[in-house]
This record gives sequence, structure tokens and C-alpha cells, in this order.
Amino acid sequence: METEKKTQEPQISKDALQSKPVQQLNFQDKIRKRLSESKVAFYFGSSLAGFPIEHPLDSIKTQWQAKPHLRNEAAIIRDIYQSKGFQGFYAGALPNMTRCLLKNSYRYPLMVGLPNLYKNYLPESIREHKSLLKLLTGCSIALVESTILCPIERLKVYFMTTTEKITYRQFFKNYQNHLLKELFRGFGPLLARQSMAWTIFLQTDLFVKQQIRRIMKYDDKQEIPNMFLLPTSMIVALINTTLVMPFDCVKTHMEKRDPSSTYFGSFKVIYQSGGMLSFFTGFRLRFMLYFMNAFFIVTLLEKFESISTFLHSKKE
Repeated sequence: METEKKTQEPQISKDALQSKPVQQLNFQDKIRKRLSESKVAFYFGSSLAGFPIEHPLDSIKTQWQAKPHLRNEAAIIRDIYQSKGFQGFYAGALPNMTRCLLKNSYRYPLMVGLPNLYKNYLPESIREHKSLLKLLTGCSIALVESTILCPIERLKVYFMTTTEKITYRQFFKNYQNHLLKELFRGFGPLLARQSMAWTIFLQTDLFVKQQIRRIMKYDDKQEIPNMFLLPTSMIVALINTTLVMPFDCVKTHMEKRDPSSTYFGSFKVIYQSGGMLSFFTGFRLRFMLYFMNAFFIVTLLEKFESISTFLHSKKE
């Protein structure tokens, strides 16, 4: 009996040693599983929760850009209500809901995953520069997003700006001979807008968070508290709105009910309606929309990046 015990003891300790990596792997798998489950809830929940408030604001902003001669928010709200009634504030709701759901399904995996992908495959001289990785990430997301969302954006803007009672089936029937061209109308300004928006957002987010970590002496692995992320969101929203608005205005004129045929034609129509300020029509509404989204995205991105850093350190 004593000899049997002696032979069994080393076997148990060996098994325990072999089970350690398995336990560590299971621990990482559990985190990944919980992260993926929570992401699905965040993606679709965030889109649905804020949509009833965000869509009317987006609708007012878009219709105001199509009619920049109107002086303020009260004038465009009155114009929408008189011409379309209450339902005018929810025109284009279906494509806009689709747009929100699609955006939230890919934006966070790409924001977190692309920098890690570029870090693994690009030369070491590039990997060291976080701002350059963020720039590449922003341009990549903009290209993917513009290709996916351009047809949906076209439908959204068209139904927001039309005064006719037309169904989606009638729209597709009217443009069936050149449907692809019509659906991708305004792709250039959309790509320029999204490239500007994403690169500015990621660069500003990185810079402000680096300054917060430096001043508050937070480690890279530490998650920044929400109280510091609120001013970060305001700075990101203000810079982004200021630089993106002219592209957004041109895009609206390219995609509205009676669209401008060329980029130059859009610029000319917008400028003639009120000078350079016309390119910033709906600035306050755009800022409100972007601030609400920016706070959510900045906060969620910080959480995902901290989890990604944690998983990466565990893997090593």
C-alpha cells in the first residue's frame, strides 16, 4: 500500500501542473464569451434605446440642410410640421434604424481589433506610433462604413426630404434602370465625411486620454473613470462637428429628393443660399447628436480597450 501511495503522489502533482494552462485558457475563454455576449446587448440595445430621440433631431438637421435659407430650428420645425405633419419628423425611420444597427454591429470590433491587427503585421517602426495606428484604423473603418452605409444613407435622406407620399417599392421601381448609381449617389462626400470623422475622433480620443493618464498618473492598463470621459466626449464632439459639417451638408444635397448632379453644383447652391455659414446649417443639432453618441462610444471604447489589454497581457 505504501508503495502505491508513493507512485501516485508524483502523478497527481504532474496533472496539477499540466492543468494550469488549461485553467488559464478556460479563464480567458470565459472573459471572451462574456465580452461577446455583452457586446451584442450593447450594440442593439444602444441603437434601439436612443433612436426615438435621435431620429427626429437627425431628421430636423437633414431637412434644414436641404433648405438652408430657413433661419433657425424653430423655422425648420414649423416647415416640417406644416408640410408633412408629425410623421415628417420620423420620415426615413426604417433606413435610419437599419443604419444604426449596422453601425453598432461592426464599429466596436473594428475600433478595438484593427489596431491590434496592424500592430501584429506592420513593421516595428510603425507599431510604436499609436497615432499612426489610429489613423490607419480610422481610414479603414471609413472605407468599410461608406461602402456599407451609402445606399442606406441615400434612402434615409431621400425620404426625409421628399414631400411626396412614396413607398420604398416605388422608389426602387422609379430608379430600376440605374439603381446602383442612385443608391451610391453622394459616396464621395460620405467617404470624405467618414474619413474625417473617424480619424478626428480616434486621434482626439487618443490624445485627450493620454493627457488624462499623464496628469492623473493612470497606468495604460487602468480604466479611466467616467467623470473624466465626459469632458473628453465634449472635446471630441466639438472638434469633429466643426470639421465634418461642410462634408455632411454637401452629402445631403447630393442625396436629397432633387439632388445636385455634381459636387461643384452642391457647393454653389449651398454657398448662394447664405455664404460660408450655410455649410454649418444645423450645427447645434449635429453637435447634440454627436455628443450623445461620442459619450457612449468613448466610454465603451475605453472599456473594450482595457479588456483587450487585459486579455493580451494574460496571453503573454
